[in-house]
Amino acid sequence: MALVVKSLDSSIQLKFKIGEDGEGKDITRSRTFNRINSTISDEDLYEVALVLESLQEHERVATVRNSPVAYGESEA
Repeated sequence: MALVVKSLDSSIQLKFKIGEDGEGKDITRSRTFNRINSTISDEDLYEVALVLESLQEHERVATVRNSPVAYGESEA
């Protein structure tokens, strides 16, 4: 049987620096946006991340795309 790979909806996680603790270490929080079409290009998704960042009050320190896949078998 042949392996079948199906792309599932992606998500994008934006991580923001919201301040520093008493020892000077960064305090971060993240926001995740789900159900993003898996066919969107990395460049287009990054442009969306930049727009979302502009709506936030804190500095973005990381952007992560999560693109899961499901494995199956064909019956051919």
